[in-house]
Amino acid sequence: MLRIQPNPDAVVSLSVETQKPERGGHLLLIGGGFKPLEVLKRFVALSGGGEKPVVVFPMASEKSRPTGVELKKQLEEAGAKHVHVVHIDERRDALKPEVVEAVTRAGGVFFSGGDQNRISQRLVDTPVLNALRELMARGGVVAGTSAGAACQSEVMFVGEGDETVLRASNIVTTRGIGLLPGTIVDSHFMARKRQGRLVNLVAEHPELLGVGIDEATAAWVKPDGTLEVVGEGWVVLYDATMARVKRTADHRMSVSGLVQHVLMDGQCFNLQQRTLAEAEEELPLPAVSR
Repeated sequence: MLRIQPNPDAVVSLSVETQKPERGGHLLLIGGGFKPLEVLKRFVALSGGGEKPVVVFPMASEKSRPTGVELKKQLEEAGAKHVHVVHIDERRDALKPEVVEAVTRAGGVFFSGGDQNRISQRLVDTPVLNALRELMARGGVVAGTSAGAACQSEVMFVGEGDETVLRASNIVTTRGIGLLPGTIVDSHFMARKRQGRLVNLVAEHPELLGVGIDEATAAWVKPDGTLEVVGEGWVVLYDATMARVKRTADHRMSVSGLVQHVLMDGQCFNLQQRTLAEAEEELPLPAVSR
């Protein structure tokens, strides 16, 4: 079974009944590194074309103040007109009515990179997380890069465990914020050679679809449960539904029949059916004044 690192402020749940995001909304998950302007413009378009407020949460970063300033600048360059940086330095900040109100007014929310544990520990089971779910339900968009992407699955990597060994109960996880249930998301995927830990996890838990997002690349998850790749690199998906796993006495594992999909820009995947899908007509992107 999974090794779960406890969160003292939240009840851990590994229930994964569905693979649909919150009905009506979009997720735009970037694998870290360089953030292509095309992806940022997509976020602005989905959040209201620049007219609605957007919120930046830089809490994952050790240097959250300068990170927030930089993300605000990047989103404004992509066409956002009303960017609000909101700092949640402690869990109690996620209980403040003004923070909840900022999310309630927003058309989109953007999470920075850093350490996804900071996001989970401060947001799980809080009014802010409820507001994020409501944002998705009314058709808004939640985006994140690196840690801001990895936190979105219901089961989240903590960053501990031997990633070079395929072994049962080897990878430590905890509860993510759960806007993309039925999956486990990893970032910097190809660049940091993280294939091993994702294979390890889905081999033990085939109900979870592994989603590895490379740098300078986004997985755009639409309300119908379709994932479209946007950007320069790859999104790798691991489906262990039909895999056969053999365990030795010392808990090493072998896996056969694991299905891997390696997708590039413009390719789509149906998360419910776990099959390739056709791309829909693209949403118009906002003009950016120079």
